[in-house]
Amino acid sequence: MDTVSQTSQVSHIPSNQTICEEDVFNITISTDNHVGFKENDAIIGNDSFEAFEEVCQNALINESDFLLLGGDLFHEKVPSKATINKVTKILNENVFGAQNVQFETEGYPVANYNNDFLSVKLPIFMIHGNHDDPTGLEYLSNVDFLHSARQINYFGKIRNMEEIEIEPILLTKG
Repeated sequence: MDTVSQTSQVSHIPSNQTICEEDVFNITISTDNHVGFKENDAIIGNDSFEAFEEVCQNALINESDFLLLGGDLFHEKVPSKATINKVTKILNENVFGAQNVQFETEGYPVANYNNDFLSVKLPIFMIHGNHDDPTGLEYLSNVDFLHSARQINYFGKIRNMEEIEIEPILLTKG
């Protein structure tokens, strides 16, 4: 299981300009969490859940503007009910709370932190990977369910492999 989490600040400011810290994004990136991996194993069954919770906690501790999940949140395309339940609890505990979002989003009007009825302390943006890609007549995945529950902001969903359309999202801060 490869779980990668990185928090860093990247800036492309010309050398003759100063950096205003309020304008710099602090983003935590995690990919290939594979939550639910060997969930029935008595020794390592909770490892993937604990690792994912640690990623969310680190994003909060480091005061990240948002968490970016790069796909393969789940290990199975159809995760067990226990896995879905554990992930939902982790997201509820880490996503919702006193909101202090310091950036704006263009091209993505359904962001959960823009919902007047929610208070989001950790916005999470996610694309799907091959372990959680949409399938079936409705072209749905478990990522769609998390998005419908307003726990994550799902973007980049490919609806037609024959004609891939890219819709950009512009994030601005300061």
